[in-house]
Amino acid sequence: MEHRWGARTRLDMPVQVQCGTQSLVLGILRDASVSGAFFSTAAPMPLLACVHVRFGPRSAGVEAYLVRRAPDGFGLEWADLAPAAVVQLLATASARRLAEPAPEPMLEPTLLPASPIEPSQADIGIAIAADTPSCKVLLEELKVLLAQLD
Repeated sequence: MEHRWGARTRLDMPVQVQCGTQSLVLGILRDASVSGAFFSTAAPMPLLACVHVRFGPRSAGVEAYLVRRAPDGFGLEWADLAPAAVVQLLATASARRLAEPAPEPMLEPTLLPASPIEPSQADIGIAIAADTPSCKVLLEELKVLLAQLD
């Protein structure tokens, strides 16, 4: 998985989706980014419909559009880029992943290619391997948060 602006974060989170006057549709939010997500469900829903996604019982929710149909669900595009609830959700998921112990490497360390350091991180005095997925996701989310402060 390549991480950059709009990079997907694996969530596997149960959500509720309200589609028009239909009852709530339950499913799993598989991947999410600041621009959209994949909603896994067997429920039929009309393509290009405006839906309301709730991440939990206390969540105010986020408006989205069903922009792509797949055999196992729908591609969602948030009505607004980087909604606050989604940015918070992505930051929480990234923080959880960073707190998890790193998996044991499958290759000998001497066989792994050297990871280049991204200049933007080196400029602030932090050495982060450019190909570390969780670090890239966290940095993208920090960029989104900093942009909201401007």
